[in-house]
Amino acid sequence: MEGEYVKKIGVITIGQSPRNDLIPEIEKYINNDVQIVEYGILDDYTYEEAIRKFEPVKGKNVLVSRMREGTQIEMNEDIVCEELQKNIYKVEKDGISTILLLCTGKFPQFNHKALLITPFSIIHSIVKSISGKEKVGIIIPDSSQIRQCNSWWKDSDINVVIETASPYNYSKAGMKKAAMELKKQSVSMIVMDCMGYTIEMKKTVQDITKGPVILSRILVTRVLNEIL
Repeated sequence: MEGEYVKKIGVITIGQSPRNDLIPEIEKYINNDVQIVEYGILDDYTYEEAIRKFEPVKGKNVLVSRMREGTQIEMNEDIVCEELQKNIYKVEKDGISTILLLCTGKFPQFNHKALLITPFSIIHSIVKSISGKEKVGIIIPDSSQIRQCNSWWKDSDINVVIETASPYNYSKAGMKKAAMELKKQSVSMIVMDCMGYTIEMKKTVQDITKGPVILSRILVTRVLNEIL
């Protein structure tokens, strides 16, 4: 019936839900008949508990997300994956047949019956198809992620230059600095490689570089619309 949702999609953040910094923005680009149901792997933890349980380990991959009130948190990828699997089961138990992970990181194969959409594969395949051998600028949240990020893009056969600017501990000056550094490198395009980056942050980068800027949250949402 008109005005009623006909499909639900479960979105899982590696931080806490609700993601008031993210969901309202992507809802503007998603089909009107889709209802977003939010899940967060840190929903049952306080910040102090999450810090203890998910504390990054030297030499291991680091993922970055956001607590409910906006605090940035860095986490050990291995433990994040364990909690993501639990949340995938939870979404499926709730009868939802489509799941979107709100993270651009590279994850192992999860067990799932629902349709599982992972931004990493979408973003890397699209960037690869349009960049060719041209140099691509990447903006990520934290310097602790540079090694793994460089490896992931290299594995996708994409030549990248990486700068950092957090969407959570946000500084417009920091974002401008990252954009200016990438402009000096004459990159063919820029990828804002985190679901936390906003349309406003993209505009800041685009105003400086005057070139194409891919915002992960909107690119993935547009692909999701086609799937739904």
